Amino acid sequence: MNHRLGWLLAVVALAFGAWRFGWQGALLAVTVVVFWLLLDFSRSMRVLRAAMQRPVGQVPHARQFQQSLRRGLTTVQLTKLAGTIGEVVDDGVPVLRWRDAYGYALDVRCPGGRAESWTLQVPANEQGA
Repeated sequence: MNHRLGWLLAVVALAFGAWRFGWQGALLAVTVVVFWLLLDFSRSMRVLRAAMQRPVGQVPHARQFQQSLRRGLTTVQLTKLAGTIGEVVDDGVPVLRWRDAYGYALDVRCPGGRAESWTLQVPANEQGA
């Protein structure tokens, strides 16, 4: 869900709850929003805990990982798909790199924390084939 849309829905729920049911409705809306935020935080922590068990930037198959990518994926979703945190390549423009044992490297450009574009680097021994 879009970040701004989520906060807009939270504000609408708070306004509707306060208007329709008074302070009890506003309290219910705040409780639901806090619960939603806690669920999102818990999901992010589960992904990071699982990624912590594997080496940074290593995936079993970079080509298969590339096929599962799509524009707009968040860095948490990328980490969940890869099973590990990507290696930061460039600090000026956020680029994350995942490599595999076969020599392939996948660079994902993530301005604003979302996947925008990616390139697969093929090993030298396969470029001429």
